[in-house]
Amino acid sequence: RATVLVRAGTGFGGKPGAFGESASGSASGGSRRTRQLEGAGELLQTIIDEVSREHFIEEAALMVEAQQDGGEDPASPGGAGGDESDGLSGKTLAVIARKVVKVYMDQMDNVFLAALLAYIQAAKDQEREDVVELLNCIYEQIILLLRMDLPAGVQAVDILTQVVGKGDRRNVLRRAASLHLSKAGGGGKGAKARAEEERAAEDAGGDNGAGGGLQVPPCPPSQIFEACEDMLLQMEAQESFDKLLYYRLCCVREECRCVSQPARIEPPPPFLSLSISFCRQLRAF
Repeated sequence: RATVLVRAGTGFGGKPGAFGESASGSASGGSRRTRQLEGAGELLQTIIDEVSREHFIEEAALMVEAQQDGGEDPASPGGAGGDESDGLSGKTLAVIARKVVKVYMDQMDNVFLAALLAYIQAAKDQEREDVVELLNCIYEQIILLLRMDLPAGVQAVDILTQVVGKGDRRNVLRRAASLHLSKAGGGGKGAKARAEEERAAEDAGGDNGAGGGLQVPPCPPSQIFEACEDMLLQMEAQESFDKLLYYRLCCVREECRCVSQPARIEPPPPFLSLSISFCRQLRAF
């Protein structure tokens, strides 16, 4: 699933990519896009080859070590550690993928991520589960490394746009605000008030909670609001964008507004009251 970093076209520090190019239809634009896709494919193949080679060497070393210790091959189906070995293999693959991806981060742009997502979909269509697992691992490590370099507000938006329920999003917002207050020394709030706020929002940071196991960064709703505003402006400047993501960003922005500025019931202005009264009179006829 593409995150807000990819779908908004704002990843990699706003580098121009497939999402931000104008559809001029010129021959030069088409050839440039072709060269970008070819370069992205070559870079992806290089990363796949290096990750696969490093993972194979690591797995072989573990198997040799296990045999030298006189134990049964942990990767074999009948081995006592078969299930545990699968988990260790996944962790090892993630570590190797992150190490390799770090080397090539400067060469990546939004075109590369678009090509990677297309490769993942093609592998799914061909039911090549091993390739899907490898490509998904590479994609996840890229997103994790991108997220680490982003401001806290953008990190929070990335999480909030993946949370569907309104109540769950509120929990994530409260969790981020609570962590920010704790980091800043409480901001004048009492320890009891902060504890209650953290208990009310603890679901947002749990493995099975609203945050989906993602680490919620400490930041106030105002920073998240500003991050949403910036992303919406960037998306509106593009000729085409993800409308579902745009809608979710708008929802997150308005929920930040509600959290930071609690709604107050105020009487409508005189003109509006007069208009409502006039409409009711018309309906009476």
